[in-house]
Amino acid sequence: MLQNHNNENAERFKQLRRKATKLVRRKKRDETWTLTKQSESMLGRFERKILRRIFGPLRDPETLQYKIRINAELERLYNAPDIVREVKAQRLRWAGHVKRQADDRVIRLVWEQVPAEKRPQGRPRKRWKDGITEDLGKMGITNGEELMLDRDKWKLVVKRDSTQE
Repeated sequence: MLQNHNNENAERFKQLRRKATKLVRRKKRDETWTLTKQSESMLGRFERKILRRIFGPLRDPETLQYKIRINAELERLYNAPDIVREVKAQRLRWAGHVKRQADDRVIRLVWEQVPAEKRPQGRPRKRWKDGITEDLGKMGITNGEELMLDRDKWKLVVKRDSTQE
């Protein structure tokens, strides 16, 4: 019975590891990812699930009962920026790179493009550039496009965003 239980845990861990590997392979896609509140929440839950699996439950020495670690404990043990912050920092880094491109480069033309055709009915989807503007607004930066042109200052902005509490 115990052997069977260990095999099930090992199999679950392998599945979680495969999911984490797929997530890491998508790193380049993170730079152009438009994060919605739902996707941020899903990423956070996934990361905490992996961390709970890695650090395991906490055993109370008095009652000898196991309890699941709370989010604050996981953050303290892991001591690194969460995955959502990492994705946002990569997105800001890429935005600075795109903004510094020559005006005739395709990626720069796409950045500055304004759609000319009629948009579908309803609320427009959140664009990548809107996410960048929103992140900069939360950081209190109003002149983001000017800052992007100075690589050294932009690195400081990105670093501040990835380590911000």
